[in-house]
Amino acid sequence: AYGDVIFAWDAQDANRGLSITRMPYNDTSDKDCPYFGPMPVDVMSSEEDVPPSKEPLTEEEVMATTVVSPEAASTSGSSGSGRNRKAKMIADIMPVPCYKPKPQILSLMLRGSRLTAVVSEQSSRFYSPYMAEAEASTLFDYQDLTIKVYDAYNVPLDGSPLLLLGEKKIKGNYHDARSLGNNAVIITTSHLNTDSFTNELYRWRPQYCGLNSTAYEALAKETALNEVESFLEKMVKDLELELDGNCDGIFQVASIQAGDSKEVYDSNLLDQFVRVNSFDMDMSTNQLTNEFTTSSSGTFAPGWPDSIYVSQGFAGVINVGHDYNPSTNRWEDSTFVSGFDISGSTPKPFAFARAPGRPLNKFATDLYEGHLRVATTTTDWFNTDS
Repeated sequence: AYGDVIFAWDAQDANRGLSITRMPYNDTSDKDCPYFGPMPVDVMSSEEDVPPSKEPLTEEEVMATTVVSPEAASTSGSSGSGRNRKAKMIADIMPVPCYKPKPQILSLMLRGSRLTAVVSEQSSRFYSPYMAEAEASTLFDYQDLTIKVYDAYNVPLDGSPLLLLGEKKIKGNYHDARSLGNNAVIITTSHLNTDSFTNELYRWRPQYCGLNSTAYEALAKETALNEVESFLEKMVKDLELELDGNCDGIFQVASIQAGDSKEVYDSNLLDQFVRVNSFDMDMSTNQLTNEFTTSSSGTFAPGWPDSIYVSQGFAGVINVGHDYNPSTNRWEDSTFVSGFDISGSTPKPFAFARAPGRPLNKFATDLYEGHLRVATTTTDWFNTDS
């Protein structure tokens, strides 16, 4: 694979020709749509351009100050009014709403006559027409991921694309993928946006004005308790967990901390949601076309993704974050391991571990005789002796 293209040929005789499969792409440009629509508020310029007593702009005047293309923005020039200059400045920092980068093939897995590709596209939620949707969601997914399965047996050698047997979208940002026999395992990460829950808890919010610390804490606690159930319901809905009526597919947050521990990992146990997806690469063509099913499980995890380790029916997702050390009064590097049993058709989370320091590299993890070994290192920035 190269970028958004899969090249396939006869390995025994490359001169026979090749197959070229390009990922579908909506090749738009800034000429296909406006930068943005009419501004929702009155556009006021500097005092020398518009007197304070001037009436609000009419719709025609607003449209006159709205830059509808880069060409219009570049030709407005210094001869325009202060209003036009302000509109141009706003246009310059706005993303082109209908433009998206090309897809990118992140992983290829071959199983018999099936070729599986994991394809990423830039999430449209990060473009201006979708900002409201992105802010409302509890997820920060900057990628739209799609699993595509192709026929790798009947490969055309005349430049034609491979036959697409089936495809399915999955949640999260791509982390890594492995093939284990007939099972494909794809690990993704969804970063959690807790702003909709925490925004009303900050001390500077107007409802806390004039309250002392005790009254503020009481009101903030009451506010949090009133919002937590609806926030969690929305979070689970956004994660689209395949719960099948139970919670076997998600690791309990309470199991990650000791009962008497008040430590906070990297300031937030809900930094992200790690998801392990799997599916049978040998499923029938009819299933791929009509009922492409995947199984998934996951866990909340602190820190940020570092690497994964897959061996002997075990998948370990390695995150790097921080722990507060009260003896040194410092935040120190820590490694967090989320363990999944992938020996069956459905992955199951079953273990969580923490180690001081950060992994040496992606080869620093090993499973030996039922024990997971991780080689870590620590940087001591306060050591003045070496």
